[in-house]
Amino acid sequence: MGSPISSIMAEVFMSLLEENLFDSGHPLLSHIHYWFRYVDDVICLWAGPEPLLHDFLDFINSLVPSINFTLEIGGQSTNFFDLTISIHENRHTFSIFRKPTAADQTTHNSSFHHPAYKRAAFSSLIHRLLSVPLSASAFLEEVNIIKHFAFVNGIMIDVDQLIRKKINASVIDSTTTHRRTDKLKRRVSRYFLGKISIEISRILDSIGL
Repeated sequence: MGSPISSIMAEVFMSLLEENLFDSGHPLLSHIHYWFRYVDDVICLWAGPEPLLHDFLDFINSLVPSINFTLEIGGQSTNFFDLTISIHENRHTFSIFRKPTAADQTTHNSSFHHPAYKRAAFSSLIHRLLSVPLSASAFLEEVNIIKHFAFVNGIMIDVDQLIRKKINASVIDSTTTHRRTDKLKRRVSRYFLGKISIEISRILDSIGL
């Protein structure tokens, strides 16, 4: 861990392990409804007795003795990265998960950063909001949290308008094969010096830089 290629090596290893696992013909594989993985974290929907799940874990750990997987049983819901995934009426429902230690701090408006960097966190939050199939109540709750983040960090943005713009852009992209692209420009690299840099950017933009 810590090496620039650690994630690639983990991906290669896990791909090989999964290939051996699902080609093994083990009878307990029939209890797996799905198996999704991000690097070395796996979420699995298991339909079978819990004792057999522990037997299946023992089998996985026997494939490569130097690797020891651990098990967390979520029951009707589980947290997987930034999502809470629940089973309700035989369907999955999703909500955004934050650890209890999560702070509501982003780059504050008073910090000496370009406005684009201050807004970037909110663009990411809204992108996730629209990418996950949240329930109506979970969607509204996340919108209110994003607005709270903007308020406590002094970021003057219209969250509802940004959401509408992203939805409209997504609809347009889905109805054409021609993707929106930024006009190619020659670029100038410079230090950020506050308001004067923003004014300079407007001048340079007018002449194609």
